[in-house]
Amino acid sequence: MSFILRLFAKYSGIDEAIKTVANELERTINEDQEVIRLLYPGSWQKSNGVEELKKLAESAGVKVELKQGVVLDPVRRSTALSSNMTPVEVENAVDILWEIAKKFGVKLGSN
Repeated sequence: MSFILRLFAKYSGIDEAIKTVANELERTINEDQEVIRLLYPGSWQKSNGVEELKKLAESAGVKVELKQGVVLDPVRRSTALSSNMTPVEVENAVDILWEIAKKFGVKLGSN
């Protein structure tokens, strides 16, 4: 039975496709070790999403000030938590979002 499957794989081209995918995956893993995190389940060090976004904004040239110890609006807090997000209080949030959007070339009034 395995002979028939190997013969089918050879003449249908499936074996070459599998070899190509395996070689490409091996090359990608050798170039970027982060790919392993996507392939193998396990416990990995969690990143702080708020700090990551703050770094992203600062790399785009937007200064972000996070308010510490501020009580959040219950609606905003529950919305963030239901979206599996970390609720944060940022001063001038709309202005910050607009500055980030401008860095990506968004124009006012465009869809």
